[in-house]
Amino acid sequence: MTSLRGINIRATEQFEAVARLGTVTKAVGELGVSTSAVSQQIKQLETQLGVKLLRREKMRLVLTLCITEFISRSLTLDVVQRSLWVWLI
Repeated sequence: MTSLRGINIRATEQFEAVARLGTVTKAVGELGVSTSAVSQQIKQLETQLGVKLLRREKMRLVLTLCITEFISRSLTLDVVQRSLWVWLI
């Protein structure tokens, strides 16, 4: 199991696939793993992070508001950091 400070990298890859594709079934097809493996990895990741990552909306899984806000702020910080880096060079 590859991990970074206790976070399972495989779990983050599987979470990314589910979030991007919207269903566990599509993620399983892309990743070549079982449905239960993906579900377990996401549950483990949610437990480690202490936050719900996905919510069901009709027939799809979508990011929770908490995760959407985190990504939005991360992207904003990344843009600021890159702008400062360019300005400093």
